[in-house]
Amino acid sequence: MEYLDTNDFNEFRKYHKNKYNRIIHILCFLIGLVAFVCLFNNYIAYSIIFLYISIIFVLYNSVTLIGNIFIFISIIFYGFKYLRITSKLTLISIIILTYIIPELAHIYFKEQTYLYNRLYREQNIFMVTIQLIKHCINLVPYCMSLKY
Repeated sequence: MEYLDTNDFNEFRKYHKNKYNRIIHILCFLIGLVAFVCLFNNYIAYSIIFLYISIIFVLYNSVTLIGNIFIFISIIFYGFKYLRITSKLTLISIIILTYIIPELAHIYFKEQTYLYNRLYREQNIFMVTIQLIKHCINLVPYCMSLKY
């Protein structure tokens, strides 16, 4: 897989050497994404998922990657529906947990946190926002592509 920003990927790789940490990141991000989109009506929710998958496809041009993400998201949507997770408070709690758990995984696996190191270097709120958006887009593809 090719990366638009190879330096960014190489830096990301330094902070995510443990495969279990990466698995936690993938699951938490996708669960959090589904919880986030469930806060909206169906039209907006599906549009957000479609936009995310489209961006990933345009950036990485990988049908396998898109297929894996789509399967995970579908299973998570089904799990939310099966468990009847619809309460706004529950969804917001899930979003918060899916943000905290990867940070705890970094502590547990004794790896520094990539995102905070990136954000700490930025000088203004605009660049911090750009880094957060890049992180959200690249997190799952980066984690899925690391092989060691």
